[in-house]
Amino acid sequence: MENKGYELSELLEILNKLAELDREISYAEIPPSLLMDFKTFNFGGTLSKNDKGEFCVPPGDYIAWYNKIIHKGFHVDIDLNQKKLNEIFPKAFFWDCKHENLKFSHWEDRSFVIQRVLSSGGDDVKYLELLEKHFSVEEIKYYANNSNSIRGNENIDAICKRYDMQPSQFPNYILNVNQYKHK
Repeated sequence: MENKGYELSELLEILNKLAELDREISYAEIPPSLLMDFKTFNFGGTLSKNDKGEFCVPPGDYIAWYNKIIHKGFHVDIDLNQKKLNEIFPKAFFWDCKHENLKFSHWEDRSFVIQRVLSSGGDDVKYLELLEKHFSVEEIKYYANNSNSIRGNENIDAICKRYDMQPSQFPNYILNVNQYKHK
């Protein structure tokens, strides 16, 4: 699909037309500004390749994403490489790495940034809001759920409250039995 700026009404029209098709939908058919949201939603899902060699998802997976778009909204991919990481998040979060080498188009780097922000500032709403400006909630939850680097019960409790998750999903959550005793 041509990489041009779309009005919201144009995006919805394209998505509606694709939803009416009863066939696999290729990544190439998704407007570029929504492609990251689409890939994130389908991360780990069933992919195939069509006769052109393009990645495709089954119609049911597209409809599930389409319904999410209609009911919960979408994450529009912006070029984060135009901004320096330390202009978005505190430099102290990335004290041990060369943040200028991180590429937001790479899954490994996206995972690293999300997990680092959650582990360093997950109990502060302003950092969670910044994450949500640049990454979809589904992607944040995915990496939070699969992280061994997020520590601290207060931090984990704040993340769980915001993203409707359970502390038991986090391997570093320490269950404090005294906290649950009746007084």
